[in-house]
Amino acid sequence: MNILYIFLYKKITSRVITDYELSIIISIYIKNNNIYLFAYNIEDIIKLIIYYPLSCILIYNYYKLCVRKIDLLLKIKEWQLYYKNNIFWNILSYEQIKNNIFYGRSTPPVLLCINYLLSLKHRFNSIFDCAKGGKQIHHKLYYLFENETCHEEIKKELEERLRYILIIIDKSTFISLNIPLIRIKDFYNLSCKSILKYIYIIYKKIGKLLDTLIELFHLYNISCVKLNNIINIISHENLLNMNTVYYLN
Repeated sequence: MNILYIFLYKKITSRVITDYELSIIISIYIKNNNIYLFAYNIEDIIKLIIYYPLSCILIYNYYKLCVRKIDLLLKIKEWQLYYKNNIFWNILSYEQIKNNIFYGRSTPPVLLCINYLLSLKHRFNSIFDCAKGGKQIHHKLYYLFENETCHEEIKKELEERLRYILIIIDKSTFISLNIPLIRIKDFYNLSCKSILKYIYIIYKKIGKLLDTLIELFHLYNISCVKLNNIINIISHENLLNMNTVYYLN
């Protein structure tokens, strides 16, 4: 870091470097020395280059994006407690992702996780008859159950759907989300109102879980793309005109 400070001081004081040239130098340094950046805060350099706005924005945004990625990973890690799916989490090597915090590239496991979750959400919605929009099955059944009339054929159909949910989601996720597991014979003894309430709880809680995970992984991927633009010197001059694309509040 001292070498960088000395280099910048000499270049800036001698006025032999432009703001754009300086931003390229800083990007190259970030790309090849990212391990040291948080041990020796490069934001201190901003005081030295205060009259180089493009370079200042680049440094500031780099740190904001790294902090953003760390925050998102911590949130993803929290949701691992609720979504008990070893197949899914084996796709995502947490240590591998963590080691790439300071790089811009989005690792293949992250993209695979997004595709996996989107496919799972589609299958989950199809069970509730809303994969392509429309009313969920519990809303449709509400009118049939108004008179507390629940035919055995309907219960049998709902049983098959609940079985399929347990296959693609797993009962451990039900437990972690405080969704009661009901035995088959007890399910058939439930009132129509209780059946509708049970189906609604499953749809609401598991749907929220999947939506939250999809959003977190999407945000993480977006942060990777933005960081990649900084590290690989993509459109640095646009930083001044497109701050909203790079700044994270």
